[in-house]
Amino acid sequence: MTAAPAPASGALRLGAHGAVVDERGRILLVQRADTGDWTLPGGVVEAGESLPAAAQREIEEETGLKVLAVRLVGVYYAPSPAPETLTFDFRCLRRGGELRPSPETPRLGFHDLSRPPGHLDRRRRERAGRGLTHADRLPHLGVYRPGRVGELMARWMGRRGQAERPYSGWQASVTLSVRDGAGRVLWIRRDGEAPWRLPAWPHAPGTAPWATARRRARQELGIGVAALGLVGVSHTAPDRLLLHLSGTVAEGTAVVDQRNRLWSTGSTATGAAAATFARPDVALLAASPPHPQATLFRGQGDG
Repeated sequence: MTAAPAPASGALRLGAHGAVVDERGRILLVQRADTGDWTLPGGVVEAGESLPAAAQREIEEETGLKVLAVRLVGVYYAPSPAPETLTFDFRCLRRGGELRPSPETPRLGFHDLSRPPGHLDRRRRERAGRGLTHADRLPHLGVYRPGRVGELMARWMGRRGQAERPYSGWQASVTLSVRDGAGRVLWIRRDGEAPWRLPAWPHAPGTAPWATARRRARQELGIGVAALGLVGVSHTAPDRLLLHLSGTVAEGTAVVDQRNRLWSTGSTATGAAAATFARPDVALLAASPPHPQATLFRGQGDG
């Protein structure tokens, strides 16, 4: 693990983990050296690193296996203990390498989830289960709040100087594409002359990004959002992440055009009309079909 400078206050820590399954349907589990718990292999995402690449690197460092992260199966937000953490779990395919322990993971192996080799708490068991069974749908979005035991463990590790592994602080924001019953997408503009854009907000500390999108849409746009899913993740800078969420207008929401609000199929605009829509947002929308089955990852500079 490469050391990183202390992050700015309020920055997110990103984690990337992987579910690797053998030919017998068993999942790869590792035992953490610091706590003794069993979990999926993975670790902290470094600045400038993509989430799939981070999962692949961490799995190789911890287990010796070379893998390919092929599908995002779960995203989990933990508001405490500090720092706030956003963890991304991938289904991975084994490409090579030999299984071997590491200083961070002294014990590891493929196991049946019904017979784990040691302590595997309910949340980690659920995550591993999703890695085994997930297919053809968007990732699960979850919030994990540590119980009393977790908080005491964090304090105990802090006294031992083990509370924090070095990590890069990430800034995150969310953009929302919400469709009405006719398939039209909501576009907004902050003043009467600016290009039409998808609604977007910075991450609100203490709140899951998807919860921020729901709350701000209700407060600022007057709409309820249903069937919310993570359809895209973009790296907009070495330490900045944009989460593209998609949903539908909740039943009972009024859908009306206003001076700074427009319901339109903007992704199909051409010619002069295309200039009225922000190009990056049109590209985001074009890359995510109305009923996506997987999360698309985009690197910095992708069109």
